[in-house]
Amino acid sequence: MRAGQFRADLYYQISAATLSLPPLRQRTEDIPALVEFFLVKYSALLGRTRLHFDLQDFTLLQRFPWPGNIRELENVVRKIVALNDPKAVFSELAVQMNGSPFTGAAGEIPPLKMAARAASHRTEREVILQTLARTRWNRTRAAQELRISYSSLRAKLKQILPTQQERT
Repeated sequence: MRAGQFRADLYYQISAATLSLPPLRQRTEDIPALVEFFLVKYSALLGRTRLHFDLQDFTLLQRFPWPGNIRELENVVRKIVALNDPKAVFSELAVQMNGSPFTGAAGEIPPLKMAARAASHRTEREVILQTLARTRWNRTRAAQELRISYSSLRAKLKQILPTQQERT
């Protein structure tokens, strides 16, 4: 405003009430309520069954630094609901926090082949779901875009969405 790039009258209208919120990493007690809100929102929006997280999941979410604040948390929850695979998303968060992939109880890292296979499956799943979303779940068009047969796509969908019936 002082530089003449913002109208003074508009500035005074919108600056009547100023709300300062600390970053999400300083308000970790808000994370469970926010996660529940986003789970309900995106489960309904994407037509998915509502997921439930356990205490360990919430502990991981509260330990994460959230550099993108609430928007990043919302995007993570949306991804969990869309992929219907919380473990894969939580393992990605753990990698971002620790720099190491999912570790077992004794802290051992899985063999390279197993880690590569898991990463490949997660990527394939994400590409298929993104393509289906882009084609509005038109499986014929999605199979064409993915350059696989329709029957291969159906088989992959049965693996990807084992608890849900295929969309018709």
